[in-house]
Amino acid sequence: MLVYRKGCTACYDLFIELPGPTVEGTHAVAEAYQSVGLRAVVAPMIADQMIYQALPGLLDSFDGPLKEAVAAVSMPDWTDTMAVCTEALGDWPVPPDRVRPGLGPTIPLHCSDDFLTACAGLSADMGIPLQTHLAETRLQQVMAQRKFGTSLTEHLDRLGMLSERFSGAHGVWLSEAEMSLLAHHRAGISHNPMSNLRLGSGIAPVRRMVDAGVGMGIGTDASNTSDGQNMFEAMRLAATLSRAQTPLSQNWISTAQAFEMATCGSARLMGFDRVGQIAAGWAADLVFLDQTYCHYTPQRGTLDQIVFAETGAAVRAVMIAGRMVFAEDQILTLDEGALRARALRAADRITHANADARRMNAAAAEVVEGF
Repeated sequence: MLVYRKGCTACYDLFIELPGPTVEGTHAVAEAYQSVGLRAVVAPMIADQMIYQALPGLLDSFDGPLKEAVAAVSMPDWTDTMAVCTEALGDWPVPPDRVRPGLGPTIPLHCSDDFLTACAGLSADMGIPLQTHLAETRLQQVMAQRKFGTSLTEHLDRLGMLSERFSGAHGVWLSEAEMSLLAHHRAGISHNPMSNLRLGSGIAPVRRMVDAGVGMGIGTDASNTSDGQNMFEAMRLAATLSRAQTPLSQNWISTAQAFEMATCGSARLMGFDRVGQIAAGWAADLVFLDQTYCHYTPQRGTLDQIVFAETGAAVRAVMIAGRMVFAEDQILTLDEGALRARALRAADRITHANADARRMNAAAAEVVEGF
């Protein structure tokens, strides 16, 4: 079994297990978060269609042996995948107050309608978060119209996917009608600005989503799509990119709004209650910043300085659920040196294990990009 870390949106860990999710692998990820003291939603990122099945006409763009190779790649039957998820998420190995289960059906185009309906049903039955990549690229919306005759969000609404448990990652190409649908169902969007810039997806219409009543969180989408997981950077971009979309300052995302999205907003998308504020009765999740650091000298508009200037350099300690997990420039809950050594060995093993697949993907990339 290979387990790949796919990405994080609003502090979700969406991970892929090949050739399909397993109870053991899902539980191992949950137990790892629990042991290091982090707060997270662990969601298997699942699908039942490959990209060549998901995008009508794509397979016809290939020819020869490469077409035969990509056509032979398949996903497990969705009923088998759902059976594993039901068992893994239902028999959760750690207390769910800090590390919760969730479901991550990937891009809706990569999932059959029956599969998406089953995911929505399991989310409702277990009361767990449900997240999918929604309108991240223009291609997704174009192909949705071709495949379903409607937008992605409208299609998901027809399948009963939208609810207060639902969040979409990105939302770059959402229409006004889709925003209204999400707001009606009290669903949310995780804004991942660095990833959107890195991949050339566009700039999400955050102000319009906020005005429409869509619940907003902020995420990084992980190192593989934004080269880091710096939430301070994500907050700063959420605020500043809004200024590139309009010269009217009243339509910009303020530092207070960006901060709220990254804290309480993201917590709501993850299904956590009373997380994201420093207040009596709320979770003791705290990041301690050094007010003598240059960002805060002199200390004037503290919130503006945190959002616009902080990089993480002034972080001195981190507490999660009342437990100190970082202090004096070191993580207190694991051996970083030993973990780094294991990561390097795993990277080398995966590189060799994936050699053939990487060569095929490199050859296929040109065809897919042209399509």
